[in-house]
Amino acid sequence: MNNKMKKLCKKFAKDISYYRIDSFAEKQAFVDKLPKYICEDGLVRVNESGMDCDCVQYTGQLHSIQPSVMAWQRLWDSVGEWAEGPFHLSLVLPADVPAIKYKAHDRALEAFEDGHPHSVHMGAM
Repeated sequence: MNNKMKKLCKKFAKDISYYRIDSFAEKQAFVDKLPKYICEDGLVRVNESGMDCDCVQYTGQLHSIQPSVMAWQRLWDSVGEWAEGPFHLSLVLPADVPAIKYKAHDRALEAFEDGHPHSVHMGAM
């Protein structure tokens, strides 16, 4: 390995360790804010929203998980594995759980009816 390659490898290793530390900091920030999201049953509610491959936008899909980083990561991986489009997960405060209802909106049909079937826009639900 020549000197140029060695320098690139060292820089790459340094960059990886920087992002790894940043990732740990993000996880710690997540753990620090978890206590205010714990419900009476000891679980945390997570709201899933997104859009599937047919351009149906949805929100209000609630998941219950243990209050831990591993449970969050498992949920993220599970939802991501079966996602047919973009999705977002957000923690829900215990007081807001009863107000969350599942809603879906067909954006492709809306675009067709509005006369612009060539472009679909995600909007507020």
